[in-house]
Amino acid sequence: MAEELGIIETDESPIKNGVATFLSFAVFGFVPLITYVIAQLVPYLSTNPNMSFLLACILTGLTLFVLGSLKVKVTGKNFVRSGLEMLSLGGIAAAAAYGIGFGLRALIN
Repeated sequence: MAEELGIIETDESPIKNGVATFLSFAVFGFVPLITYVIAQLVPYLSTNPNMSFLLACILTGLTLFVLGSLKVKVTGKNFVRSGLEMLSLGGIAAAAAYGIGFGLRALIN
């Protein structure tokens, strides 16, 4: 049945893959939040929320690019192209989430 569906059977451990995925989400997902943690320690960032948001966006973009570039170890593609692909997809997802949140805020208020 695996041949009929084109499923590639592997000997990889699902637990190892699950732990790797969890650690990736934990580490890379914390990067945008670290800006707001640092803002509590840096007076300029705590008094200027727009700068904190901008810094969080920049760090998120950098993180997405790095994560896409690291994906090359699995896919074998060009690291710049892979990084830009991940940055683009993450940017679209972030813009959609921001737009939905903005729309819901307008709807509620």
